[in-house]
Amino acid sequence: MAYTASTPPVIISLAGSDSLAGAGIQADLKTAHSLNVYCATVLTAITAQNSQGVHGVQTITPELIIAQLDALKADLGSRISAIKIGMLGDAQTTTTVAHYLQTHFANTPIVLDTVMKATSGGQLLDQAGRDVMIKELLPMASIITPNLIEAGLLIDQPAAKNMEQMQTQSKALIALGARAVLLKGGHRDHSDATDVLTQAAQTIEHQHFSAPRIDTQHTHGTGCTLSTAIAAYIAKGETLSSACEKAKHYVTHIINNAQSWQLVANNGPLAH
Repeated sequence: MAYTASTPPVIISLAGSDSLAGAGIQADLKTAHSLNVYCATVLTAITAQNSQGVHGVQTITPELIIAQLDALKADLGSRISAIKIGMLGDAQTTTTVAHYLQTHFANTPIVLDTVMKATSGGQLLDQAGRDVMIKELLPMASIITPNLIEAGLLIDQPAAKNMEQMQTQSKALIALGARAVLLKGGHRDHSDATDVLTQAAQTIEHQHFSAPRIDTQHTHGTGCTLSTAIAAYIAKGETLSSACEKAKHYVTHIINNAQSWQLVANNGPLAH
Protein backbone atom coordinates (compact mmCIF):
# COMPACT_ATOMS: atom_id res chain seq x y z
CA MET A 1 0.00 0.00 0.00
CA ALA A 2 1.38 3.41 -0.95
CA TYR A 3 2.51 5.75 1.79
CA THR A 4 0.57 8.98 2.28
CA ALA A 5 0.80 11.57 5.01
CA SER A 6 -2.59 10.53 6.36
CA THR A 7 -2.20 6.75 6.01
CA PRO A 8 1.25 5.35 6.81
CA PRO A 9 2.25 1.87 5.70
CA VAL A 10 1.71 -0.84 8.31
CA ILE A 11 4.07 -3.48 9.63
CA ILE A 12 3.68 -6.10 12.36
CA SER A 13 6.41 -6.85 14.87
CA LEU A 14 6.33 -10.25 16.58
CA ALA A 15 8.83 -9.96 19.41
CA GLY A 16 9.46 -10.00 23.12
CA SER A 17 9.10 -7.12 25.54
CA ASP A 18 12.21 -5.44 27.00
CA SER A 19 11.60 -3.76 30.35
CA LEU A 20 14.51 -1.36 29.68
CA ALA A 21 12.71 -0.38 26.43
CA GLY A 22 15.95 -0.47 24.48
CA ALA A 23 15.27 -3.64 22.48
CA GLY A 24 12.35 -5.87 21.52
CA ILE A 25 8.83 -4.58 20.95
CA GLN A 26 9.64 -1.20 22.52
CA ALA A 27 12.56 -0.57 20.16
CA ASP A 28 10.46 -1.72 17.21
CA LEU A 29 7.70 0.76 18.04
CA LYS A 30 10.16 3.63 18.39
CA THR A 31 11.91 2.70 15.15
CA ALA A 32 8.74 2.46 13.08
CA HIS A 33 7.33 5.68 14.52
CA SER A 34 10.50 7.63 13.74
CA LEU A 35 10.36 6.33 10.14
CA ASN A 36 6.68 7.28 9.69
CA VAL A 37 5.46 3.69 9.62
CA TYR A 38 2.67 2.25 11.77
CA CYS A 39 3.81 -0.76 13.80
CA ALA A 40 1.24 -3.19 15.20
CA THR A 41 2.58 -5.72 17.68
CA VAL A 42 2.30 -9.35 18.68
CA LEU A 43 3.95 -10.10 22.00
CA THR A 44 5.76 -13.45 22.08
CA ALA A 45 7.44 -13.16 25.49
CA ILE A 46 7.98 -10.87 28.45
CA THR A 47 11.52 -10.39 29.71
CA ALA A 48 12.81 -8.91 32.93
CA GLN A 49 15.76 -7.16 31.34
CA ASN A 50 18.10 -4.25 31.83
CA SER A 51 21.50 -3.14 30.57
CA GLN A 52 23.20 -5.79 32.70
CA GLY A 53 21.34 -8.82 31.43
CA VAL A 54 18.16 -10.84 31.06
CA HIS A 55 16.88 -11.77 34.51
CA GLY A 56 13.68 -13.61 33.63
CA VAL A 57 11.60 -14.76 30.65
CA GLN A 58 7.94 -15.70 30.37
CA THR A 59 6.73 -16.84 26.95
CA ILE A 60 3.19 -16.13 25.79
CA THR A 61 0.86 -19.08 25.16
CA PRO A 62 0.32 -20.19 21.54
CA GLU A 63 -3.40 -19.47 21.91
CA LEU A 64 -2.76 -15.86 22.87
CA ILE A 65 -0.19 -15.39 20.10
CA ILE A 66 -2.73 -16.65 17.56
CA ALA A 67 -5.44 -14.44 19.09
CA GLN A 68 -3.19 -11.38 18.70
CA LEU A 69 -2.49 -12.25 15.06
CA ASP A 70 -6.16 -12.92 14.34
CA ALA A 71 -7.12 -9.56 15.83
CA LEU A 72 -4.60 -7.68 13.69
CA LYS A 73 -5.48 -9.57 10.52
CA ALA A 74 -9.18 -8.83 11.04
CA ASP A 75 -8.54 -5.14 11.63
CA LEU A 76 -5.64 -4.28 9.30
CA GLY A 77 -5.88 -7.01 6.65
CA SER A 78 -4.31 -6.00 3.34
CA ARG A 79 -2.75 -2.88 4.86
CA ILE A 80 -0.04 -5.08 6.44
CA SER A 81 2.94 -4.51 4.15
CA ALA A 82 5.73 -6.32 6.01
CA ILE A 83 6.34 -8.45 9.08
CA LYS A 84 9.32 -8.39 11.42
CA ILE A 85 10.03 -11.39 13.64
CA GLY A 86 12.24 -10.98 16.69
CA MET A 87 12.48 -13.03 19.88
CA LEU A 88 10.52 -16.29 19.81
CA GLY A 89 11.95 -17.99 22.89
CA ASP A 90 11.18 -21.66 22.31
CA ALA A 91 10.18 -24.29 19.76
CA GLN A 92 6.47 -24.11 20.54
CA THR A 93 6.31 -20.38 19.88
CA THR A 94 8.46 -20.71 16.76
CA THR A 95 6.20 -23.43 15.38
CA THR A 96 3.06 -21.42 16.18
CA VAL A 97 4.36 -18.33 14.39
CA ALA A 98 5.68 -20.27 11.39
CA HIS A 99 2.42 -22.15 10.80
CA TYR A 100 0.27 -19.04 11.18
CA LEU A 101 2.37 -16.98 8.79
CA GLN A 102 2.51 -19.82 6.24
CA THR A 103 -1.29 -19.98 6.30
CA HIS A 104 -2.22 -16.29 6.41
CA PHE A 105 0.79 -14.21 5.28
CA ALA A 106 2.57 -16.39 2.73
CA ASN A 107 2.98 -13.46 0.30
CA THR A 108 3.94 -10.78 2.84
CA PRO A 109 7.62 -9.79 3.10
CA ILE A 110 9.12 -11.16 6.32
CA VAL A 111 12.26 -9.88 8.05
CA LEU A 112 13.55 -12.52 10.46
CA ASP A 113 15.91 -11.30 13.16
CA THR A 114 17.41 -14.58 14.33
CA VAL A 115 17.41 -13.67 18.02
CA MET A 116 19.11 -16.38 20.08
CA LYS A 117 21.23 -14.63 22.68
CA ALA A 118 21.15 -11.16 24.18
CA THR A 119 24.36 -9.14 23.88
CA SER A 120 24.51 -9.26 27.68
CA GLY A 121 24.49 -13.08 27.50
CA GLY A 122 20.89 -14.14 28.19
CA GLN A 123 19.49 -17.13 26.29
CA LEU A 124 16.54 -16.03 24.14
CA LEU A 125 15.92 -19.15 22.01
CA ASP A 126 16.44 -22.78 23.01
CA GLN A 127 18.07 -25.43 20.82
CA ALA A 128 14.76 -26.95 19.76
CA GLY A 129 13.56 -23.48 18.75
CA ARG A 130 16.70 -23.00 16.66
CA ASP A 131 16.00 -26.24 14.81
CA VAL A 132 12.40 -25.20 14.07
CA MET A 133 13.59 -21.76 12.95
CA ILE A 134 15.96 -23.35 10.45
CA LYS A 135 13.39 -25.80 9.12
CA GLU A 136 10.26 -23.65 9.04
CA LEU A 137 11.07 -19.93 9.18
CA LEU A 138 14.32 -19.56 7.22
CA PRO A 139 12.76 -20.62 3.89
CA MET A 140 9.78 -18.27 4.46
CA ALA A 141 11.69 -15.14 5.32
CA SER A 142 12.51 -12.53 2.70
CA ILE A 143 15.71 -11.85 4.64
CA ILE A 144 17.36 -12.95 7.88
CA THR A 145 19.57 -10.60 9.92
CA PRO A 146 21.91 -12.62 12.17
CA ASN A 147 24.87 -11.15 13.99
CA LEU A 148 28.18 -13.03 13.87
CA ILE A 149 27.40 -15.13 16.94
CA GLU A 150 23.93 -16.09 15.71
CA ALA A 151 25.21 -16.98 12.24
CA GLY A 152 27.75 -19.31 13.81
CA LEU A 153 25.06 -20.95 15.94
CA LEU A 154 22.82 -21.48 12.91
CA ILE A 155 25.51 -23.30 10.92
CA ASP A 156 27.40 -24.87 13.86
CA GLN A 157 30.59 -22.91 13.27
CA PRO A 158 32.63 -20.40 15.30
CA ALA A 159 31.69 -16.77 14.75
CA ALA A 160 33.36 -15.22 11.68
CA LYS A 161 36.42 -13.12 12.44
CA ASN A 162 37.10 -11.50 9.08
CA MET A 163 35.32 -10.47 5.90
CA GLU A 164 36.21 -13.65 4.00
CA GLN A 165 34.67 -15.78 6.75
CA MET A 166 31.58 -13.54 6.85
CA GLN A 167 31.02 -14.04 3.14
CA THR A 168 31.57 -17.79 3.42
CA GLN A 169 29.11 -18.07 6.29
CA SER A 170 26.55 -15.93 4.44
CA LYS A 171 26.68 -18.42 1.56
CA ALA A 172 26.34 -21.29 4.04
CA LEU A 173 23.14 -19.68 5.38
CA ILE A 174 21.81 -19.39 1.83
CA ALA A 175 22.58 -23.08 1.36
CA LEU A 176 20.67 -23.76 4.59
CA GLY A 177 17.54 -22.32 2.99
CA ALA A 178 17.64 -18.54 3.52
CA ARG A 179 16.58 -16.39 0.56
CA ALA A 180 18.72 -13.45 1.65
CA VAL A 181 21.10 -12.81 4.53
CA LEU A 182 22.27 -9.54 6.04
CA LEU A 183 25.15 -10.70 8.22
CA LYS A 184 25.87 -7.96 10.74
CA GLY A 185 29.53 -7.27 11.47
CA GLY A 186 29.16 -5.06 14.53
CA HIS A 187 30.73 -7.62 16.86
CA ARG A 188 33.87 -7.90 14.73
CA ASP A 189 36.99 -6.19 16.12
CA HIS A 190 37.53 -3.65 13.36
CA SER A 191 37.51 0.12 12.88
CA ASP A 192 34.46 -0.15 10.61
CA ALA A 193 31.14 -1.89 11.26
CA THR A 194 30.44 -3.67 7.98
CA ASP A 195 27.35 -5.74 7.18
CA VAL A 196 27.25 -8.18 4.27
CA LEU A 197 24.10 -8.68 2.17
CA THR A 198 23.89 -11.94 0.22
CA GLN A 199 20.84 -12.73 -1.91
CA ALA A 200 20.19 -16.16 -3.39
CA ALA A 201 18.46 -14.80 -6.50
CA GLN A 202 21.01 -12.08 -7.36
CA THR A 203 24.02 -12.32 -9.67
CA ILE A 204 25.99 -9.90 -7.46
CA GLU A 205 27.33 -12.26 -4.83
CA HIS A 206 27.73 -9.85 -1.92
CA GLN A 207 26.99 -6.21 -1.08
CA HIS A 208 28.76 -4.44 1.75
CA PHE A 209 27.28 -1.69 3.92
CA SER A 210 29.86 0.03 6.12
CA ALA A 211 29.92 2.73 8.74
CA PRO A 212 32.66 3.96 11.07
CA ARG A 213 32.58 2.27 14.46
CA ILE A 214 31.24 4.72 17.07
CA ASP A 215 32.77 4.71 20.54
CA THR A 216 29.66 4.66 22.73
CA GLN A 217 28.15 2.81 25.67
CA HIS A 218 24.70 2.90 24.06
CA THR A 219 24.22 0.00 21.64
CA HIS A 220 21.39 -1.95 23.31
CA GLY A 221 18.77 -2.90 20.73
CA THR A 222 20.75 -2.33 17.54
CA GLY A 223 19.71 -5.69 16.05
CA CYS A 224 16.01 -5.20 16.80
CA THR A 225 16.14 -1.68 15.45
CA LEU A 226 17.93 -2.65 12.24
CA SER A 227 15.52 -5.46 11.36
CA THR A 228 12.49 -3.27 12.07
CA ALA A 229 13.95 -0.46 9.98
CA ILE A 230 14.42 -2.90 7.08
CA ALA A 231 10.79 -3.99 7.41
CA ALA A 232 9.69 -0.34 7.55
CA TYR A 233 11.59 0.60 4.40
CA ILE A 234 10.26 -2.46 2.57
CA ALA A 235 6.75 -1.38 3.58
CA LYS A 236 7.50 2.03 2.07
CA GLY A 237 8.37 0.42 -1.26
CA GLU A 238 12.16 0.14 -1.12
CA THR A 239 13.96 -2.82 -2.68
CA LEU A 240 15.62 -5.25 -0.28
CA SER A 241 19.07 -3.85 -1.03
CA SER A 242 17.94 -0.25 -0.62
CA ALA A 243 16.04 -1.10 2.58
CA CYS A 244 19.18 -2.63 4.09
CA GLU A 245 21.32 0.34 3.09
CA LYS A 246 18.88 2.89 4.49
CA ALA A 247 18.36 0.88 7.68
CA LYS A 248 22.15 0.79 8.18
CA HIS A 249 22.31 4.60 7.86
CA TYR A 250 19.40 4.98 10.27
CA VAL A 251 20.96 2.77 12.96
CA THR A 252 24.32 4.53 12.62
CA HIS A 253 22.54 7.87 13.05
CA ILE A 254 20.72 6.90 16.25
CA ILE A 255 23.81 5.24 17.74
CA ASN A 256 25.63 8.50 17.12
CA ASN A 257 22.76 10.45 18.72
CA ALA A 258 23.11 8.41 21.92
CA GLN A 259 26.84 9.09 22.39
CA SER A 260 26.27 11.81 24.96
CA TRP A 261 23.67 9.86 26.95
CA GLN A 262 24.61 8.68 30.43
CA LEU A 263 21.59 6.58 31.39
CA VAL A 264 23.56 3.49 32.41
CA ALA A 265 27.21 2.48 32.69
CA ASN A 266 27.17 0.13 29.70
CA ASN A 267 24.91 -1.33 26.98
CA GLY A 268 22.41 1.52 27.09
CA PRO A 269 19.55 2.11 24.61
CA LEU A 270 19.74 4.00 21.34
CA ALA A 271 18.42 7.51 20.69
CA HIS A 272 15.61 6.68 18.26
